[in-house]
Amino acid sequence: MSRIRRAIAIATVMALSIEACSERRVSREETTPSVAARTSGASGPTAAGPTAAARTLLWRIEHRGRVSHLLGTLHVGVGMRDALGSVGTTALDQSTTVFIETGLDPAAMRESLVSALVRAQLPEGESLRALVGEQDFVKVTALLREFPASALDRLEPSLVAIFALGASMDRTSASIASDAGVVAPDATATAASSAPSVSAEPMDYQIAQYAQRRGVRVNELEAVSDQLAAFAGLGRAGAIEMLRALVRNPEANARVTTAMVEAYRSASAEQDVAALVRSMNALSPQFARMLIDDRNDRWMPTIERAVQAGGAFFAVGAAHTVGPKGIVAALRARGYTVERVRTTAN
Repeated sequence: MSRIRRAIAIATVMALSIEACSERRVSREETTPSVAARTSGASGPTAAGPTAAARTLLWRIEHRGRVSHLLGTLHVGVGMRDALGSVGTTALDQSTTVFIETGLDPAAMRESLVSALVRAQLPEGESLRALVGEQDFVKVTALLREFPASALDRLEPSLVAIFALGASMDRTSASIASDAGVVAPDATATAASSAPSVSAEPMDYQIAQYAQRRGVRVNELEAVSDQLAAFAGLGRAGAIEMLRALVRNPEANARVTTAMVEAYRSASAEQDVAALVRSMNALSPQFARMLIDDRNDRWMPTIERAVQAGGAFFAVGAAHTVGPKGIVAALRARGYTVERVRTTAN
């Protein structure tokens, strides 16, 4: 279940994975030199080792004297403690309610996945093997060894791509942790611990677990089924391309993940993450709109109500927070005061 959580949560890197693994590069005008260098030239997961100081994407939101906070998270390679720092931990500790994207209820997640498996059955006479080709199908089954090949052969490429993305990111995350010599922590630790953290669970879920242990109510901004539906926006051809890219060039996918980690940890994190989002838009505007912009729009009524009440802490993927269509810009456009918080991790 944690693999599916990770795959769903980091869907924002899918278009970038296609681009890098297919050895297509975004033009110099579409991204910053530092991001382009990381994506094309990083030597591997160690390029953004967890021991580097994180630069937290944390904002303070104020409405009529009531304060809330927004944290842009990264779903692989950076742990909760690194991201929060002492100031971020204090903000989380003082919050009365926490919001993450989705995935709090394992039973609901299982139900959504079972439903997705039923809907993803290929029409009679079609097979994944035929759609992706024999050689790539063999590589897919090797990556997803826990799934019977006969079952995978009957599934739409979009759902298999979710599973494959999760497996690929599991390997990259394990490599990052292994290179750093870090044992993945859990949310039972003090959030502000000075030790660098890499976790088998995405940062959002670590935050949710930490808040729940403190008796703070945790809410979802959307259902798992809503996130799964975003993958349908990739289309069959896009899903096949992504699946092939993942199995043909896993090293390139690791470089993309490393670039995301490094961008998140950089001194110019807000600008670098925004550049990666622009790259995604350039590669697949429709998918980027469905995956990021449309979901931001659906979340805003809930976010506004919580901000008006005060005491909220939002933890969502960093790609949702930055840029002209990000949550920060949307809140400012609605008249809320939103300021970047400089934490001890900055």
